[in-house]
Amino acid sequence: MQQKSLSEPDFNDLEVFTGWSGGSGNPKIPSEISYSKATNRSSQQGKEAERHKLVLHWTKLELETRRPAAELEALLEAVQGLNLVKRLREVADAEINHEAPTHLTKSPSDIVKDFLLKIARQYYLHMKEKSSALIAGEIPLDIALTHPAEWGYEPLNRLYRAAMGAFHKQMFPTLRNVYFVPEPEACALFTVQQLIRSKEDSLIPGECFVICDAGGGTVDLATYRIDKINPLEISRVSPGTGANCGATLIDRAFVRWLKSITTNLNILDDEVGTGGHFLLTPERKTLLNRFDPFKHQFTGGETNILTLASGIQVKPETPGFKNGLLTIDPMKGFFDESLNGTLRLIAKQVEGATVRGEVVTKVFMSGGLSQSEYLFRRVQDWARNNPSEMEVTRPEEWYVQFPIDINP
Repeated sequence: MQQKSLSEPDFNDLEVFTGWSGGSGNPKIPSEISYSKATNRSSQQGKEAERHKLVLHWTKLELETRRPAAELEALLEAVQGLNLVKRLREVADAEINHEAPTHLTKSPSDIVKDFLLKIARQYYLHMKEKSSALIAGEIPLDIALTHPAEWGYEPLNRLYRAAMGAFHKQMFPTLRNVYFVPEPEACALFTVQQLIRSKEDSLIPGECFVICDAGGGTVDLATYRIDKINPLEISRVSPGTGANCGATLIDRAFVRWLKSITTNLNILDDEVGTGGHFLLTPERKTLLNRFDPFKHQFTGGETNILTLASGIQVKPETPGFKNGLLTIDPMKGFFDESLNGTLRLIAKQVEGATVRGEVVTKVFMSGGLSQSEYLFRRVQDWARNNPSEMEVTRPEEWYVQFPIDINP
């Protein structure tokens, strides 16, 4: 990043790193990591986490303090995970071949640190090649960590420790500031700056907008008022809210349905036997990879055709199955829990602002799940049926400049 001064970075100088391993120029990579034996010198992180291996994902959500019921479920999963250890004992040289279930010995903080360490190493090598000033200790480094809206002290502390273990002083001696920013707040800042930069004239001082950051695990929201356009000043109108109703609920509904209509699909309803972690088995990952394009492209009216793996048997009474192709008519049902949770969160934010005498005119959708046409159109339908005149849009990109200053 080129800066006009060290203390005042400019929005126009923002440079996004897209050189992640296996990322194909994408600025974002999946928060996935595998401890399985690597082939072809794979980094086993992000898109390079091989699909035929055991892959951990959504681990950041595990940094939250679990409720007692969730703790008991995690304990049950850990006990069931001993079956994996038993099977591996029957495999000669499992430890030598790196097939031992390393994830069973890892806490969520350990896994997040291991993932971030791979991120830190790639960024270090990138900066070393581009400019030795940062590596030589001539340029200060700041880190911004975004997090779900409703996180408290404990998960933030765990995230901080994991990040500091990854971006350590030996690698980055000039590490200066670490910022914690709620995900909807980070998105709000960039969205407004982007609209101003593109000379968008629909922003009116005094009006409010809702940011809905719909991701894989959580959907996080907050409402802000535009106090001034130039220089930009926005104020938070209502506290951030969120819930675990992201894309993972859609995936789980799809897998449960698929199990109900097949006779020999060897895949778990949920991530069982993982020591309390979210674990993608090779079979589950293959199915979800095939399902993912349908999830994003589905609009609510079309019929989708899914090709099942060879040998999977579908129950005879299942309609829409022919020659190994399965028409997915229940697509809307897969979205129900996630969609209804998202709409409730948006309605709650709008209602909270209205009670305070504010006027909400826009809903900005961001995050990976917001790319779902079906979700986006349903939110638009909800906004059209609302007494207030609200526009629902998606910003093209949502990278964020720090530090930030938003009035509480």
